[in-house]
Amino acid sequence: MFFFEPDNSRDVHKRVTESLISDSFVYTSNMENTRVLLGKETEKQGLRGADLAELTGWSPSKTSKLTAGKQKLTAEDTRIWARALGYTPDPFINEDADIRFYKLDAYIRKPSDVLEAYFDASDDSPEHTAIVNYELPLSILSMLGVKLSDYAIRANASYFGIDPYSKKGFGNTATSIRFWQRTTSSGENMTPEFGLWISPDNDFFLSAVYLNRRDGEGGMSALRATYKDALQIEESDAEAFDSFAKENKDWFPQFLKKGEIVAVGASTNNLPGPGDLENVLIRLFKQYCALVWEVKGIDLLPEKYKQREELSVFQQYDILTGAADFPVDVKEEILQRENYKCENDPTHKTFIDANGKPYMETAPIVPFSVGAQFGQTIFQAENGACLCPICRAKMRYGTLSDREDMILKLFRKHQKALQEKGIEVTLTQVFTANGLGQ
Repeated sequence: MFFFEPDNSRDVHKRVTESLISDSFVYTSNMENTRVLLGKETEKQGLRGADLAELTGWSPSKTSKLTAGKQKLTAEDTRIWARALGYTPDPFINEDADIRFYKLDAYIRKPSDVLEAYFDASDDSPEHTAIVNYELPLSILSMLGVKLSDYAIRANASYFGIDPYSKKGFGNTATSIRFWQRTTSSGENMTPEFGLWISPDNDFFLSAVYLNRRDGEGGMSALRATYKDALQIEESDAEAFDSFAKENKDWFPQFLKKGEIVAVGASTNNLPGPGDLENVLIRLFKQYCALVWEVKGIDLLPEKYKQREELSVFQQYDILTGAADFPVDVKEEILQRENYKCENDPTHKTFIDANGKPYMETAPIVPFSVGAQFGQTIFQAENGACLCPICRAKMRYGTLSDREDMILKLFRKHQKALQEKGIEVTLTQVFTANGLGQ
């Protein structure tokens, strides 16, 4: 039996998973068995043919033929179908795999890492296409913490080249990734969506929440006025976006001008850093949920976002500069909880401090650098470990093996408490956040 254990697959985060860039599995796998497994998972998730068509973008005819086995399943079909269910193709193309043990984050990197890989990849490479069509969409939805098979994805990778004779650039279609919750689409002109665009030359980045409407009646200004309060739209932001749209008209998605409500456009040189991109995406998603509520009356916002208190500006700055730490009262709560004993090894001795207690230090189990995803909960005692000075230093600077063993021990001990606080992370994510996933 082959088990999908993310703990042993961390090296996959260095690259795009093979099944997303190569069609070779078509020749090495039993594709009829792959189709059957995909069909079973589709039924298990309660998806009908119409749902699968909405998620994949396939016509009803193609969807029916593929699910019934009347049309040959291609590598691309496999990837799209698996993506619609919230998977890479891996558990469906490996006959020895057990899907119950599949963990997506063993095969998909976090959004900031994927975006960095996108800019590093050549436009005409398989990696470039795989990142846009599969890895980045799955990574974003996974990070947001939603049920992946609830969200339709439409992705298109751009191509930009330089003519060797004229020295002029060609190819003016932006890379685009669009999302919408499948039950909010009813064939109308008013489907709320959110998406990301990157200019063909990779110089500009755009994120937007909008109504996908074809009639254009009313225009952007009317829409903004209608939803200004719900989406917290600032007039200055709207004006900046209008200016951005004019300056980038060669590649700017024209349909956005009919239904754009709130958006941010920027030079890729000013993109958020690794610790902040996820926060931008979360804010975008929360605005999307607000728009869905206003237009459709459907509440999509997960409970963890409703309960979460956002980080202050000072906390965000401390995280970016590496100065973040637990508040003094939280530190004391952590130390008292563990009775001033090292959690890695309670037999470790240390000196007595000025308060007459054994000197101990605190350490975050889930690093503060990913705090954008969890808000204030990242600074609460449930995320803290009590360690002696030697073990605290070892957690930072020890050998790879020592660091892995310690983080594994602490994570397993505190995992339930973390989950109860809304910090739902896997061991792979904790390893990666602690710099052990590369």
